[in-house]
Amino acid sequence: YPCPSARQMTTMAYDPPRSYHVLFGGQSSGRLSLNDTFTFAAGRWTARDPAAKPSARDRAAATFVPGNVNKVVLFGGQQAWVTALCDMWAWTGSTWEPISASNQGPCLHSHDMAWDGNRLIVTGGYVDTNDTPSHDKWYFDFVSASSGTWTKDPDLAGCYAAVHPGARMAYDIPSRKKVFFGGEENGPGGVIRYGDTTLCD
Repeated sequence: YPCPSARQMTTMAYDPPRSYHVLFGGQSSGRLSLNDTFTFAAGRWTARDPAAKPSARDRAAATFVPGNVNKVVLFGGQQAWVTALCDMWAWTGSTWEPISASNQGPCLHSHDMAWDGNRLIVTGGYVDTNDTPSHDKWYFDFVSASSGTWTKDPDLAGCYAAVHPGARMAYDIPSRKKVFFGGEENGPGGVIRYGDTTLCD
């Protein structure tokens, strides 16, 4: 069975209606961004050949969106060390379809994305290929299965400004809080890695 080629910084999410994992892109051993799609179920990889697909990228984020969307949604990423991307796509089971936004949202790579029961949450990551950190919290509200609107929430408590660059986020449904852990940034003596936990509303 064809396995994906060796890579890093790939994007993957579980697709419950189709009972498999969806993998897209990543960065090859030659440091090139990839744009291939694979699904994984019952211990087997399947190479997919969609009629449409996102451009090559690594460091994107993906999650499953239920309800009227009912698909794995992919957002952002970095393309060939050139730019942070701003587009969103949904996997239909056979191809990728673009999701349009009525206004300009963030352009990010290495960010986190989760579904809070009503809308997408997008936090953290970097806004450019110089790894300038984003301290903003964004929401994407779907108005249809293929379109929606971005909203940037003001960080009134200053919580997101305190989250370390590169920290990973998971959404805690019972408390309705975003849980961040770790992170890293460049310091005078090299990379500084963090091991603390931050909870933000």
